[in-house]
Amino acid sequence: MNATSPARTARTSARTTLALAGTALAAMLVAPSLAALPERYTFTEIGTLGGPWSNGLAINNAGVVAGLADRPDFSSGPFIWSDGIIDEVIGLQGFGVGTGSALAINNLGQVVGYSHTPAPNFPGTVGHAFLARDGQAFDLEPNTDAASTARDINDFGLIVGDGGGGNNVAALAWSVDGNGQVSRFVLNFPGVPGFGRQANGVNNSSVIVGGGWMSEPTWAYAAWVLHGPNEPFIILPTLGGRDANAEKINDAGVIVGDAQPAQGFSRAAIWTPIPGTTPTRYTVSDIPLFDAPYDSGEARDINSMGMIVGADLAIATNGVGPKPWVYFNGQKRALEDLVSPEVRAEWTFWWAMGINDAGQITGVAVRNNGDPNDPIGNPGDTRAFILTPAPTNCGPADITNTDGDLPGTPDGAIDNGDFAAFFAAFFASPEDPIHTVADLANTDGELGPDGVVDNGDFSVFFGYFFVGCGNIPS
Repeated sequence: MNATSPARTARTSARTTLALAGTALAAMLVAPSLAALPERYTFTEIGTLGGPWSNGLAINNAGVVAGLADRPDFSSGPFIWSDGIIDEVIGLQGFGVGTGSALAINNLGQVVGYSHTPAPNFPGTVGHAFLARDGQAFDLEPNTDAASTARDINDFGLIVGDGGGGNNVAALAWSVDGNGQVSRFVLNFPGVPGFGRQANGVNNSSVIVGGGWMSEPTWAYAAWVLHGPNEPFIILPTLGGRDANAEKINDAGVIVGDAQPAQGFSRAAIWTPIPGTTPTRYTVSDIPLFDAPYDSGEARDINSMGMIVGADLAIATNGVGPKPWVYFNGQKRALEDLVSPEVRAEWTFWWAMGINDAGQITGVAVRNNGDPNDPIGNPGDTRAFILTPAPTNCGPADITNTDGDLPGTPDGAIDNGDFAAFFAAFFASPEDPIHTVADLANTDGELGPDGVVDNGDFSVFFGYFFVGCGNIPS
């Protein structure tokens, strides 16, 4: 949990790069077969750099998480986590010095974000957009007192973000060649000079999305998409209200963020390109909110299959934290409903920030109770986490949820809840509809109900129960 040496960080970077091809290929082969959200995820706590907090902000297809974490002196630095090891990412002042955060990581393990560096013309430091690769940090906006941030990077090294001060705040793009030479591009968003505009996301076709203030036809913060350097900015539709913001875009061109309806707070929004339109037009739809008190929503990331992560907020209600979720094919599930009761007892999910093509999710969780084995594991501390879809090939013995509720639905685990539910159904009266839950197979133990609950069903259930998930032929 302590900050590590540059040599170890370089080894971690090399290990990550070497592992990338196989892991990413596995993700691409497995993920397209998903037709619905997984029913259960495993939870992995990501440590810190020696202090009490860490936040997971991005994840690549190799399952490498990037974000910010506290050092023992409570300063926060950028990190990457891979294979159970957390390492500090080199910043513009070296390792272990200054503050900053990793905000995005591509599939080559290259990290971007912001890192504090001494200001050229006044005492103190200023946060500059930076790229970390191969154990080196590159200042994307050198020799300026103005702050800047790099917010995303694609697999070809195109970086997007924002920077400037006064009347020169701009959405920006950068690239860094093999010799470390930085090229800078100003994205001339047609907004109001001096008012905020930023580039938030870029896909592997170099299509960029973001947001910025406009004064016509009325003052509004507008979501936009830019398809190329010689293309016009396309202003994305809202949900009927004034403002919108585009956060991320996947390689299919689907964009996520938030947009305002005619009444009420912003909702998590999805913009889908309309085929054959030039310039490309988009339809917009929202992701329905959870029940009250949640009155606002935002989407943070989208993977290649269209799985989206975000959070609902209770803006009008004090004391209610965010409720992070994952959304796919019209199905929206709170993260807290996808993990075991033991995880829910220890952690409260706060944000869902990133998702990769294997469906792994990273974000921020708050510790509910102290950890007696961790001297800095106090209630209220935050931890970056990774949620990984659990094997769901559980066979017919996956009858219900952990609590054994009947009627119930499979939850991606064969556990004591299924044990209790099977026996309740097995010994129920034949006239009780629940009795049929135990009709798993015929008398010879071949899968499929036969209208009779007997010893064949009993044998099949225990055969599956003692094998567990993931080892059962489909």
